Amino acid sequence: MSNNGEKKYDRGDFIKKLSLFSLGAAAAATPLLNSCKKVVNQYSHVKISPDKCVGCGECLDACYYGAIDLPKLTEYYIDTEKCSECKDCVPFCEVNAINIFGAGYFINQDTCRDCGECVPVCPENAIEISVTKYEIETNTCIDCGECVPICPENSIKISVKNYTIDKNDCVDCGDCLTVCDDNAIHISVKSHAIDVANCVECGDCVTACQFNATDVVIPDYTIKSNCVGCGDCVTACQTNGDCISYVNGIINYDTSNCAGCGPDFCNSACNYNAIYMVGGRSKIDYSLCVRCGECADACPWNYIQPSRVEIDQENCTHCGACHTACTYNAINKTYNETHHNPLIHQELCTNCGDCYDVCTHNGIEQNLTIPYVEPYIDQNACTRCGDCYTSDVCNFSAFRQETPSNYHEGFIDQETCTHCGICIDDNACEYGAIIHNTPADYKNPIINKSLCTECGICVTQDACPYNSIYLLEEDDYKPPYIDLTKCTACGACYEDSCQRDNAIHRDIHNAVIDTQDCTKCGKCIYVCRYDAIKDE
Repeated sequence: MSNNGEKKYDRGDFIKKLSLFSLGAAAAATPLLNSCKKVVNQYSHVKISPDKCVGCGECLDACYYGAIDLPKLTEYYIDTEKCSECKDCVPFCEVNAINIFGAGYFINQDTCRDCGECVPVCPENAIEISVTKYEIETNTCIDCGECVPICPENSIKISVKNYTIDKNDCVDCGDCLTVCDDNAIHISVKSHAIDVANCVECGDCVTACQFNATDVVIPDYTIKSNCVGCGDCVTACQTNGDCISYVNGIINYDTSNCAGCGPDFCNSACNYNAIYMVGGRSKIDYSLCVRCGECADACPWNYIQPSRVEIDQENCTHCGACHTACTYNAINKTYNETHHNPLIHQELCTNCGDCYDVCTHNGIEQNLTIPYVEPYIDQNACTRCGDCYTSDVCNFSAFRQETPSNYHEGFIDQETCTHCGICIDDNACEYGAIIHNTPADYKNPIINKSLCTECGICVTQDACPYNSIYLLEEDDYKPPYIDLTKCTACGACYEDSCQRDNAIHRDIHNAVIDTQDCTKCGKCIYVCRYDAIKDE
């Protein structure tokens, strides 16, 4: 039987035709039939080994008697999941039954990272990449370390600096709170106000405040004519006489003009027995005189001249101690027309505490936050940006930068960096310290078509971690397949071509020999190139 079911001439037809030429049909037919019967070595037959037969059908035409049965040739097909569409198999098919539509392999330049990982995978060196580098610009890097966890390969190496607050220098002003976007700085802010009851309006706090927050109208002090020169104001003056002193340095009262009226007036007025008479004229015992002025007031002729004091306005600190000490109301305290109670403008105050430190009269109130907490930086919240340290926000230099003992400048380990670009794409460094360094002779990544063999290794072996290498599919693209109407089931594509991908498969249909029709002529044995037919 043939592969289409049609039967060729069999032995019966042959015998019938042969008998027409015989004159003695009965006598002659017997030896002829005996010669055609399968009685020659009746214990042997031709057999097809199913382990070797590939169902190609080449043996069918060799058998004149149609003794070989193969209802259907072996079918070959392509596993599209494995096929890289390299087209290596196409030349092996003599009947052009293999159809591959891929237009070739290309690099998506928009997604390619120029890492060069794919270059060594290509056996033909067809992939051309200008390898770039990711680096850290040390002049810009502040060693915050925020970029370190962004890198999946741990390629970013930073010696992270820590920041702390020196409690001895911090004045709890809270100015630094505004500079920290991460709320890592914790300060119990002190507020300041003026205690009007204690403030002497000296203005020392005005000079001390750098921000013009203290507002004090400073009074002027002058000596009135009723000064008796007691000296209480000189003693009280905080400048130890630099701003208030005796006129011409004369401390004692002058009685040189005394007319000698007797003790009725001055002597009677002195409660300290400091006045005595000599030759009818008054004299003063300065060891007893307290310069109270009573004698001068009692003299009707004004012959007793008391000592007087004067104020050096340039050196006066306006402390008011002289005014408070004077029991004779001899010192004037005057204001200009803009006078108002002293105050601190809170919108200008930075709570630096300078006014509090400079005031010696307890005129500045310092209000503490309750409960008070010493200043500190929450290391878990701190991003090590360094703004608190570098921005000069702290006028008291209370911030400290702690540098590791094994400090090194930040860098990217090129051995482990995969050029994924996440450190830049995800804005890992808000200071722009991570840069993409591109060679001066940079060229866009390509696959050199003159070298590419379309083997597809660059795709099948995942050469590109970013899937930037792809197989271009044309508009009329179809998945690769074998046209079974053309395929002769020769098996060449299966045996020899697709060794790498193993994408060509087959459904084998074995041929069998009908022993009733086989004449054991042996032609089929020599036709089978797979050595599948044997005479056994």
